This record gives sequence, C-alpha cells and structure tokens, in this order.
Amino acid sequence: MTLENPLGDAVLLLHEYCQRSPSEDERRLLEIAGGAAAFLSFTGQLYRFEDFRKNGTPAHVRTLSLARVTRALEHMRTQASSADERETLRAAMDALDFIDSSEQHEALENYLRYWHRGALPPVLAVFETHEEAEEAEAWLESIPEPAKHAFITINGEHYLAACWQNVNHRALYPFTLAGELAKERRARMQRLGLSEGDEREE
Repeated sequence: MTLENPLGDAVLLLHEYCQRSPSEDERRLLEIAGGAAAFLSFTGQLYRFEDFRKNGTPAHVRTLSLARVTRALEHMRTQASSADERETLRAAMDALDFIDSSEQHEALENYLRYWHRGALPPVLAVFETHEEAEEAEAWLESIPEPAKHAFITINGEHYLAACWQNVNHRALYPFTLAGELAKERRARMQRLGLSEGDEREE
C-alpha cells in the first residue's frame, strides 16, 4: 500500500477483507465501505477529500447506517496486522465521514444501487459533445433550485451534477464506474455461485 491514493488502497483492502470474511453481515458492511471509497475516487473528489482530512476532525459519522459501518471498520483497525492497514482503514472511515459531512448520502445510495444492478443511471440533461462541457457547467449554475445530485451526459459519458447549497458550491464529476463496478460485481457473484435472481432475493 502506497497511501498516495488512500481511496484506491481502501477499495483494494476492503475487497480483500470481503473475500475473506465468513460473515454475510460483515461482507455487506465492507461492500458499503468499499463503495464509499470508490464513489469518491471515481467522481473525482480525491483532492477535496484530502483537504477534508487535513482540515477536518476524526471520524464522527452521524447517519446511523454509516455509523454502523464506521464501527465495524474501527473494530477491524484494532485487529489490523500492520500500520499501513490501520492507516488505510482510517482513510475508509474518513471517506464515510466526508460523505456524511457533505451530505452525499443520496448520491452514494444511487452509486451502490447502480453498482448492484449493473445499470447506468437515468439522466436529467444531455450535451452532445465535449465542447458543450462549458454549457453543462453554465446549465448547472443556472438552475435556481437544483437537486443535491443528478446525472447528465456529455458526449455520451455520464457525469454526476452535485450541489451543496450550504456552501454555495456546484460541480460536475465523471461517473465512470458503472461498467467497471458491474463487471466486478458479476465476477464476485460468479465466485459465490450466485445468479442475478439470487442477488435480488437477498
């Protein structure tokens, strides 16, 4: 682990833990934690996350479902075999704290939902070429009361349009992971001997 990309390291480590865990409940918590780290990485929020870690406080997630994941990660930190693993698990906890603090719960839920389904999200607006990216940014700025998170396409590629009204900040992030995560999920299900129907019944 290099810790140069703490989110990428967290995704890999949590995936490793998930494969080794005999507990279905623990695997679900690990999937959420890994999905949270992947969400921040693939939506281009690494630098904002790093700033948050430098200027923020230790993990204090308030949302109950994420707090449960954080507690599980904290327990794993106490049993980690190396300082690198402990630091990587701390990064995963901080990712949950960052998502909670920036109120990105809905976007994370959507991310995980499309990961599970292997489908692309519906879009609110379409921009045909990369040259229209400036138009997309202007469109986002012009919406008087935007949703916290919505999806658009630019040149056929999905983007997450995010709005944080409390800090008056709006931004577009590439949403490139749907195909990669769906492929990884199908491979994981094959290893477990599950079909898509089995997954939906859980």
